[in-house]
Amino acid sequence: MSNLTTVDKHNIAKIIFDENILDYICYALKSSKNDVLLVALEALNRLLEYGETYFRDSNGKNPVVWKILETKYVQKLEELQMSQSNKIYEISNKIIERFFDSENAN
Repeated sequence: MSNLTTVDKHNIAKIIFDENILDYICYALKSSKNDVLLVALEALNRLLEYGETYFRDSNGKNPVVWKILETKYVQKLEELQMSQSNKIYEISNKIIERFFDSENAN
């Protein structure tokens, strides 16, 4: 049964990406409310992880990374590394280091 649940989560992540819901998640990164930022960062991190693991493009690239680079929301992530909130700093830093560090960019 857990296998079915896992498959459903992967399909949902793909749908979220395909339906451009990523744009709304990234837009939420502009919020001044920490709780909204935390939800957006967690959602973004999860979607990046799923993109890396389950739906790379034909060139082996993570399409979520490239979409964020195209829309320049990576700059907003960099700004969030300066947050007064330790949790926002930690998550944004983790995302930058794992997915957008020039040596690790997918």
